[in-house]
Amino acid sequence: MFSQQSIARSGQGDNQKQPDLGSGLGPSKRKIWGMKRKVFMIMLGIFILLIIAVAAGVGVGVAVSKAKNNNKGLSTPTDSSPSPTSSGGYATLVTVTPSSSPTPTPILKNTPLAAVNWNTSNIQLFYKHKDGGIRLQENNGSQWGEQSPQVTRPKDDSGLAAIGWSEGDVRQVRVYRE
Repeated sequence: MFSQQSIARSGQGDNQKQPDLGSGLGPSKRKIWGMKRKVFMIMLGIFILLIIAVAAGVGVGVAVSKAKNNNKGLSTPTDSSPSPTSSGGYATLVTVTPSSSPTPTPILKNTPLAAVNWNTSNIQLFYKHKDGGIRLQENNGSQWGEQSPQVTRPKDDSGLAAIGWSEGDVRQVRVYRE
């Protein structure tokens, strides 16, 4: 009946798997975070537009705020009572109001400032003079004293920092510059 060759050939074909064409599962649709791709893209677009609107609103708000602050006068409200700080000391609110001083202090425009406070009223202020030197002026709580001679001469664009402390009855001050 069957020869051994035909049996051998038929066995080779039976071991091969053929693709299952009737599985019923179609190609899976692409989803992002559980949403259809189209819905996700619409939501992403709305989110981006919302971020842009918030950024524009903040920019306009800052511009309007700056314009209002630039139009206000130079005088500021005064509060002469000291207020307690978290460290147990007192911080005094110092108000700067425009005045016509008979001898204006020639302070360099856009100068860095450094200040040392000895108690609730005494202040030493360091600044750059128009001649480029660092000068000192003291305030005793009610008036400014005369400006000091040149303390030191820093580089043109250097910053200032000052610290102060007491050693017994002697006040110590250090001024740092570049």
